[in-house]
Amino acid sequence: MSWPLYRVLAGAALLPPLIALLTLRQPAIPQHPLPPLELNGKAAANAAAAFTAAEHVNGQACCAAGTGGELAGADWVARKLRVLDKGPAQVPFAARVPGKSSPVAMSNVIAYRPGRSPQVIAVIAHRDGSTGGDAAGTGLLVQLARTLADMPRDRGLLLVSTDGGRTGAQGAAAFGSTWALRSRIVAAIVLDRVAAPAGTALRIVLRPDTPRGTSPTLYSTVRDGITTFYGTPAREPGFYDQLSGYAIPYTAQEQGPLISRDIPAVTLTAGEPGGRVALRDLDAAQLGRAGTTVANIVAELNSAVTIERGGEPGLFLSGKVLRGWLAQITIAMLLVPFVVTVLDVVARLRRRRVPIGPGLHALAWRFAAWLTALVVLWIEALAPGDLMPKFDSAPLPGQTGATTAGMLIAAGAGLLVWRFGGRPRLLREAPVTGADRTGGLAGGLVGMLFATVLLTAVDPFTLIVLLPAAHLWLWIPASSQAGRRSMLACYAAGFVGLAALVWELAGPQGLGSDAPRALVAMIASGYLSPVVSACLCLAAAAAAQIGALVLGRYASPHPPV
Repeated sequence: MSWPLYRVLAGAALLPPLIALLTLRQPAIPQHPLPPLELNGKAAANAAAAFTAAEHVNGQACCAAGTGGELAGADWVARKLRVLDKGPAQVPFAARVPGKSSPVAMSNVIAYRPGRSPQVIAVIAHRDGSTGGDAAGTGLLVQLARTLADMPRDRGLLLVSTDGGRTGAQGAAAFGSTWALRSRIVAAIVLDRVAAPAGTALRIVLRPDTPRGTSPTLYSTVRDGITTFYGTPAREPGFYDQLSGYAIPYTAQEQGPLISRDIPAVTLTAGEPGGRVALRDLDAAQLGRAGTTVANIVAELNSAVTIERGGEPGLFLSGKVLRGWLAQITIAMLLVPFVVTVLDVVARLRRRRVPIGPGLHALAWRFAAWLTALVVLWIEALAPGDLMPKFDSAPLPGQTGATTAGMLIAAGAGLLVWRFGGRPRLLREAPVTGADRTGGLAGGLVGMLFATVLLTAVDPFTLIVLLPAAHLWLWIPASSQAGRRSMLACYAAGFVGLAALVWELAGPQGLGSDAPRALVAMIASGYLSPVVSACLCLAAAAAAQIGALVLGRYASPHPPV
């Protein structure tokens, strides 16, 4: 390794992040409405109770998506939204949901009031769910229709009651794909369990389900509006939350499919993921504050001179935005020291006539085993049965769709290829020379290089999973001077990127212990880009080869015995 070259490049790679921090910009925030709007929290709580009663009329099954009671609730919502639109549309559709073998009949309710501008501001709340927090969203939507009915018609106003909000945002996906005027929506605010005990802060959720960004104007207006009208600063998405959301897109909330369909959206929620509030525990004062906040944000957006649509990924830091292309360049530049150093290693080995072909051959056999497991996962998602999820929606806690049998079959297929293809050719038959080990390490690093460079072309944000390994594993030869434990520590530290991703999915995203299984489900169903999955598969093969070297079990390929 040429450490002087690495240090120079590492220092140069730190310049783009500094430049990026110096170019943060503050999006314009529209003026607050004068006088501020007020929403009646008690009326919203009463509307939530009336809605719940309407769902349970005649003892119908309730309140999951597609049940009789939930569809009866759609009729009730449509009647209440006539104060804004004399003829709200009920749009039926069918969607696949976790745990169901056939599509479920659902319905969205859409109330639209046009404005002088063709642009549209939308407020969206899901209708399904059995908790008071779920019903509160509908109660707020109904009360917003009354509060905003007399708002000036600068822009169009759209209120949408979606189905499937608790089963993977199928209603939002259907609305974002089929509503005739969807291309005119410049800002959408999603209400997701905003009811909470008094004093609970509202949380802004931005994560997409594809690497796309939302509107900077919308985000800044929502952030400022919560501080001004709710009285408590918003809980904003952290830097890693946003970064990992672009790297491995995952969200079970409705802003995800909206953003992926080019509709700028944010979600407002309260409390932690999975929190539940009973209907009898709804706090009218807190609901009033939340509803008043949303009403005034809508009024601000309605009168805004201009609204940035967004689209490219962007990172929001304390109200300022880092341009997406600059963030991608910054991440890609952090890869440059690794790429150049590995290419320099390959050149040095060629000059010294140390063969790296055997190391690449060994990597190919390891990659074949991993790729087999990946292909089997894809086949299981297409084949009859319920081994893997059949549709590319967000896996939910306890309902990932990835069965233990399906994972064992995929792992078994990969192990068979390894047992009868790779292992017979990679068993140690003779002492392994230093040249063999050096060539094997070079082969593993070249595999990591190809994986990271391909990811840079597909989605540079995904590099955050592999960058720690790429840089730390360059130090394995140096750490070997301190013994095998030092090598193992250096190797294990390389997995910090993967560990951070799993932690993000398990904790902040609410998947808990289902996070690893959910990752498998996202890979199998195609929710995670197949190209990204294949790149991660190649990185896994490189990690396996470097791990074999660290453990002293590496051998150069040879004909099978």
